[in-house]
Amino acid sequence: MIPKYYEFLNRIKILSGFQALENIPHELKERGSSHPMLIMEKEAEEQGLLKNFLAAIDDPELIIGSICFSAPPITSEALEKTLSEFKSSACDSIIAIGGESSFELGRAVSFLLKQSTEDSILLMDDACTGKNISSPFVIVPTGNSGLEIAGDPDIVVLDPRMAYNLAPRTIILYALDTICHAIESFTCLQKNPLSDAYAFSAINIVRENLADAVKFPRKRAVRHALANAALLSGIAMNNSHAGITHALAYALEENSHVNHQEAVAIILPFCMKANMPKLDEYYGELLLPLKGPEIYADTPKPERGRKTVQALRNTLLEYHLKYDIPICLSGAGVKRSDFDNITTHCLKSSHLLFNSADITEEAVQNILNMSF
Repeated sequence: MIPKYYEFLNRIKILSGFQALENIPHELKERGSSHPMLIMEKEAEEQGLLKNFLAAIDDPELIIGSICFSAPPITSEALEKTLSEFKSSACDSIIAIGGESSFELGRAVSFLLKQSTEDSILLMDDACTGKNISSPFVIVPTGNSGLEIAGDPDIVVLDPRMAYNLAPRTIILYALDTICHAIESFTCLQKNPLSDAYAFSAINIVRENLADAVKFPRKRAVRHALANAALLSGIAMNNSHAGITHALAYALEENSHVNHQEAVAIILPFCMKANMPKLDEYYGELLLPLKGPEIYADTPKPERGRKTVQALRNTLLEYHLKYDIPICLSGAGVKRSDFDNITTHCLKSSHLLFNSADITEEAVQNILNMSF
């Protein structure tokens, strides 16, 4: 059903393909930039990705002004140092390469450049949310998290050469995170036809490519496909928001230091069970992209929602032993003594405002107990 009113925004230019990196110089020149700052994690340089990147964007009219390395957490001191380096090196754009820490630092610097102020400490919190991004700001992900669209960069570049070193375990966790982004955007209160289409397509791409990506992690076509799936689900979630799974996953990260992708993989089926009375029909629709047309057609409509949930749990169980992916919270290092703090943190999350079913303290505790 189409809502009476909805909004959908995606002003990001996406360069996607086997030669996407080579188009960065042209895109920067179109925006009047020729002297970018590179921000990346040290790990990416150690993997040889910086060397590959520089070779791909080689252009006599494009001069790298500075290279800065990011590391979590992004502090006000790190932000001020990077901002000062940007100005002293006469840089005119930012290219963030890697994952969350480089994206966060790049967004923050870009935000502050747009604000005519020197008070970076006061603006630190707002900057790291990625609001009001200055231009031009380019993101080049080396994984498939979907985080690259947060904060609306000007350009996102998906080139499979930059995800060359992903291990099968990492590929699986990113894929499950992509599915979670898609499921939550497809079922939350802000869902709309456009976000639904992005989410549906993302899940379908994961189904068609995950097995090959795990078996042949250096195969360009499947890496490229999963990167696109992550981006699609990220755009969907950016427009229709998330729900209980992300609210609880962030609470687990904060209180028990669980890896985000691992937390999502473990709790997603149980969060879906909590939402089942309200979302059974929507979950049933997602059986089609998740398991394909034959299984969807052979499953009676009243059983499709339950089968979708079970299929997700089975996927985690399938990869558990071979790739050492935890299947329960206790296996991820969570303690029962953490439950109260986790629950309190979760119930304060703004993500719950968009969850289709009401989530109570009892519901959160039940999810934690089932996941433990």
